Amino acid sequence: MIGYFPDPYPDELFYSLCARYSERMQYPGKTAVHQDLFGLLMGNATIDLPGHLDFFAAALPPGHRCGEVNRVIERHTLWPLYRPFLPVDRQQAVLVAMRGVTGYRPDLHAGMAGTIIPRPEWLRFCPKCAAEDQAQFGECYWHRTHQAIGVYLCPNHEVLLENSSVGVGWRRPSAEFVAAEAVLQPTPARTLPPSHLWRDHLLFLSRETARLLDQPALEVNQVTLRKRYKVALVERGLASYTGVVKTKRLLQAFVDFYPADLLDWLHCSLDGPVKVPWLGRLVPESDRSVQHPLRHLLFMHFLGHTSQTFFALPLELQPFGQGPWPCLNPVCPHYQQPVIDTYRLERRHHARPVGTFSCECGYQYRRKGPDRSEDDRFRGKCVDYGTVWDMELRHLWFDPTQSMVRTARHLGVTERTLQRQAGRLGLPFPAPGSRIVTHSRRTPLPLERVDPCPLPEPADEYRARWLKILADKPDLGRHQLQRTFRSTYDWLHRHDWEWLMAHLPPSQNPGHLPKSKTPCVDWPQRDVELAQEVKTVAQQLHDQPGRPVRITTMAIARQIKLLYSCRTILSKLPITTKVLAEVTETWQETVIRRVAWAAESYRQQGVCPSRYQLVTRAGANEGQKTSSLVTEALEMALAMLNQDISST
Repeated sequence: MIGYFPDPYPDELFYSLCARYSERMQYPGKTAVHQDLFGLLMGNATIDLPGHLDFFAAALPPGHRCGEVNRVIERHTLWPLYRPFLPVDRQQAVLVAMRGVTGYRPDLHAGMAGTIIPRPEWLRFCPKCAAEDQAQFGECYWHRTHQAIGVYLCPNHEVLLENSSVGVGWRRPSAEFVAAEAVLQPTPARTLPPSHLWRDHLLFLSRETARLLDQPALEVNQVTLRKRYKVALVERGLASYTGVVKTKRLLQAFVDFYPADLLDWLHCSLDGPVKVPWLGRLVPESDRSVQHPLRHLLFMHFLGHTSQTFFALPLELQPFGQGPWPCLNPVCPHYQQPVIDTYRLERRHHARPVGTFSCECGYQYRRKGPDRSEDDRFRGKCVDYGTVWDMELRHLWFDPTQSMVRTARHLGVTERTLQRQAGRLGLPFPAPGSRIVTHSRRTPLPLERVDPCPLPEPADEYRARWLKILADKPDLGRHQLQRTFRSTYDWLHRHDWEWLMAHLPPSQNPGHLPKSKTPCVDWPQRDVELAQEVKTVAQQLHDQPGRPVRITTMAIARQIKLLYSCRTILSKLPITTKVLAEVTETWQETVIRRVAWAAESYRQQGVCPSRYQLVTRAGANEGQKTSSLVTEALEMALAMLNQDISST
């Protein structure tokens, strides 16, 4: 047991605690502190996920604030940053390894040892934080937020983090603890201008990393994480309501959201030899691979969420909001009241979700989601009217004081629907006491047809009015007459339909027009015009700035709408077909142009890349790299870059 150990400061790294202890105790050797704190003759001064913490807690003076191992892990290590993105079994394995029960390294269980995202090479600090710590506590210390991968701006002061002289990994002895007070000097703070393309993205990563580290009670895992990803993708229109991710659209939207050079710098580029990029492995529940927290934060930022709003998302889609839902039966005592607790969800492939809601009165309605406003809860198409509605219809049907219109309005349906439902229930037709029965030409009466009712008295008046309209407007067609003189037309259509049909002007679209013998399209002329447009668009695609795009028939057709509609009948366009064959590229030609573009971008940056970096930025996959033409282009580009960089 040791007699003294310093109390921790806010957001202090566990490594910093051990370094301040080692500095004050003035150990003669680098390994002696490991023997006292961790019981090891040889140990590593781990930055992110330290081990042997049970021995450390037992060696502390009784009642010390660091005597609780869980408190040390949650508040002074980077474990809260890694935990939300790991499966439950790996979470337990990391905690066991940090306590020192097993001999395995915690970072191996966390999946961080094999990642291509490198760790920082130096311990980092914020000049303003160091000055504030010196003024408040009398000494500065290493903040754990500043050591997290992907944090390059201080989340509190929004200034760039500076590298200290204390190396990490191969740049320092693995057993050495170095206190910040011993090496940090007053340093002017540097900032990124507000117009910098990277600033908002880097500031988001810093703030969300700090927020995750300050939420030790966040109980999530990889399974719930991926369910929330699907909900967020559906909200963005990048996945169907059945959970099928629209991968191509997702990848394109992600590339458009982030600058390509930022993704390269963060080692999170989607281009590379891997068939399925890391972004495509974040969502599928069948994929058990562990991705770095930096990539998860980039994905959350792209989806428009902070870590706080993202982890508040529901685990399942809720296209109809939170229940209960209202009953839409107009004759039910619970009309428009939230009495329906559950609904049946039907998910159709690549379609909107459909929910069926059933009330205790027997009324069922169905509607499509998702809800866009509160008013959407009160819409729906009836599936079953139920016993309460049927009983009310029977009661009103035999009431001689109720007209057809009033009954339909009271039951919330149209007159035609009312007639169909009366036929379903076997009610006599017409209803007792009704004076006028409206006949539908499209929907037959539910029972035997009754004798037609005599015309009302104003029939002669409406006929004379219609004949005068035809005489005054001989140039108007049927639809124009119907729209212009709707009241007269509707009365005759309802009460004197046969006479109206006999006194309409002839149809202007009989539907039997003879086909013209001359073709509607001059295909030779169109062939010449399209061929010229294809050359122009192909040259524009070739000369456009940025990463080269492969020139294909579909890429050209997307720019020429007429060609897009004619792409299935290219047999009528021989000149256009020939030009397309000349201007379109093979994948080898496109990759060679991308290699040249990547080499030029590195040359402008003054950087001589490795072969892997050049291949990654050019986006050449395994099959393309083995091509002799692509290999020759890569070697030539690397040789020219080496020559240019060495000459400067």
